[in-house]
Amino acid sequence: MYTDLESSPPQYRVICGILANLDLTQPDAPVIIKPETAALMDAFSEADWELFARMAKAEGVAPLMHFAFSRSSYALPEAIRLKLQMAYYETAAFNQMILTEMGRVVQALNEADIPVIVLKGAVLATTIYPDPALRPMSDLDLLVKTEDLERAKELILSLGYYEPIPEMAKGFNRMIGHEYKLHKLAQPKISVELHWSVISGDYDRRTPSLDLLWKNRKTIISQNENSNHLIEIFSLSPEYLLCYLIGHLIIQHGKSTGRLVWL
Repeated sequence: MYTDLESSPPQYRVICGILANLDLTQPDAPVIIKPETAALMDAFSEADWELFARMAKAEGVAPLMHFAFSRSSYALPEAIRLKLQMAYYETAAFNQMILTEMGRVVQALNEADIPVIVLKGAVLATTIYPDPALRPMSDLDLLVKTEDLERAKELILSLGYYEPIPEMAKGFNRMIGHEYKLHKLAQPKISVELHWSVISGDYDRRTPSLDLLWKNRKTIISQNENSNHLIEIFSLSPEYLLCYLIGHLIIQHGKSTGRLVWL
């Protein structure tokens, strides 16, 4: 993430200019590309466009670029349009697998009376975004209470997951870490990050009480594709979700390593 927009590459400025004018609350509305953004694109060479597509994918916003250009009057080079479209389709396919897995894992936790809160991409993709394919995800982030941690981990392992380096997890210091990474045995690779804290490290002064998070959660009702059973899925209330995302971005990733998708 570039902290100085004026000195950033023109491709990055174009991406930011387009994102700044997206209104996801009105997904069917035309997307207006400002003249200064269009002028930058008009000067792009073929190599510049290729860099634009690679940068959009690296920043996690290629599907959003596809969404924006498909609703604008700006004519992209056909090769770039197809790259953005493919990024959208790839995200749609992978996200569907993660969301299906979310239903399976959360249902198992519910049946075991283990409270769980869904964090980050999985909840954002299904609430903030008008289309889940617009928000790339790499894993499923779940928050459980400390007292339920080991039982939740064992349950998820029983669903076909494994720990990459079990010997490291045995002596894991919970005051330093905040999550277990569990990977699914089957392909394609799907990971569950099982959190017992919202931010890694000793950040007690800057982290809200976990009790507040559990009290300020909201319910999402999700259909389990394998049956007609409705699964009750919890996330944070919008204001607490926003605070969590800001803390996650600033404290854990910092300004220099964050990606545009996290903004």
